Amino acid sequence: MKNLLAILFLSLSLFYKAQQKVSFEELNSQNVLQAFGGAGVGSSAGFTQVLQVGNGNDVKIYDRNPKQVSISQIGNENQTLYINTSNTPSAATINTKGNSNYVDMVGSNSISENMKININNSNMIIFIRNY
Repeated sequence: MKNLLAILFLSLSLFYKAQQKVSFEELNSQNVLQAFGGAGVGSSAGFTQVLQVGNGNDVKIYDRNPKQVSISQIGNENQTLYINTSNTPSAATINTKGNSNYVDMVGSNSISENMKININNSNMIIFIRNY
């Protein structure tokens, strides 16, 4: 009976794990970390700096290999999503000054190394993909 329960539990857990896979067509900035094994905020080798002044600002950083990431949001309702799942060290500066701005940056490569983004306006949307 114990063996039967153990086999049932193992098969259910494998079934649950198989359901969590994401196909390439469904891959987006919200589920990319699941596809890369659940990367999270990186190690302490680099540093990340976040400055927020205003109401309703949101920053999400998922960096597998941080070098230097600096994000500032001055205004209200600004959102920044920064994802680096590669082993290329990331170094970026994102400054937003205004209201309701959205920055979505995924990936890091030699072209985006030390990239600086400055937004001095409101209601701007920027998507950057580095593969």
